[in-house]
Amino acid sequence: MLRSLVGRLISCERAVWGARIHLRILYYLITENEHISKQSAEGVFVSLSVSIINELKWWYANLPTSSQPIQMQAAVHEFYVDASAVGWGAVLNNSVEASGLLDAHEALQSSTFRELVGVREAVVTFWPILTQGNWKGVAVVDVYCDNFGIECIMRKGSSKPHLQHIASEITKLTEAANLKLRLCWLPREFNVYADELSKQVSGELVLNADLITDACLQLHTYPTIHAFTTRSATILRKFWSEVVDGRAERVSFFSQSWGVEENVLAAPRAKNITHVVKHALNQAGKLILVHPIWPKQAWWATVEKFRTKFMNLSPAKPAWFWKNDSGLTPAKCHYRWCISIIDNTS
Repeated sequence: MLRSLVGRLISCERAVWGARIHLRILYYLITENEHISKQSAEGVFVSLSVSIINELKWWYANLPTSSQPIQMQAAVHEFYVDASAVGWGAVLNNSVEASGLLDAHEALQSSTFRELVGVREAVVTFWPILTQGNWKGVAVVDVYCDNFGIECIMRKGSSKPHLQHIASEITKLTEAANLKLRLCWLPREFNVYADELSKQVSGELVLNADLITDACLQLHTYPTIHAFTTRSATILRKFWSEVVDGRAERVSFFSQSWGVEENVLAAPRAKNITHVVKHALNQAGKLILVHPIWPKQAWWATVEKFRTKFMNLSPAKPAWFWKNDSGLTPAKCHYRWCISIIDNTS
């Protein structure tokens, strides 16, 4: 019955804006129970979470009143958006600029994640302009970005929960004001304006050395090498860089082997954590992994399985700083952080 319902609702995609975004969580439910239903001729009963019930309520409220034209009307506004390793930038109607720093958690995510954050922050920043006007019905806003995946995610949703979450946030935000974002890809060389704005908020993420040192002392573990860092961001004398650097002990974490005497401190991007752990399991020394407390991520189970010690970092102190010409500024973050030790010395 659930599969039939989703099939009927997806047939309304041309008339209901954001249809696939609001169906993605139902896809999850069908996929999770597919192997059970195949084994049972009578089907299977499943419990509905609050989020699924809310999406069904959305369909009940919006399906009777949705009448999206198959050919979209002209846009009332347009903005270009881009995200760098440290921030996001956007320009509305070729005249209004906006930019901002990513938080510590966002900066360590994939480029697709950061681009979605840029879209969300641009909508929030330009909100007073986007929502003013006397048009009837729904207003279309063209959004130009140089990431192929963004357009697809905003149209169909994503199988990755953290990307789906941001896409849903953006969709619900714009629906509340009768706005429809029409995502358009363009080559990077035509998105220079937004790209420059995203890099104007200069800075480099630096671990809180005092916080990490105190935690390691409590765990009776003493890092000797800092991986995935640079000469200006390392908190140890020895470091491994991911780019060629004359001061780095070595280049590229994944091409290195280390012995019993080496304890490697690493705070990699979230998408690399599973690979980092698997690489560390083949080494003789320790891996001191700094990572967000994020149980819904696929890599979390791997970390939990192989870590021998762990410690949650104090939320009273920032785990990260932004470092620039003016000094160190605490980096805000939506998630708490912890240290996990993977020890192969015994």
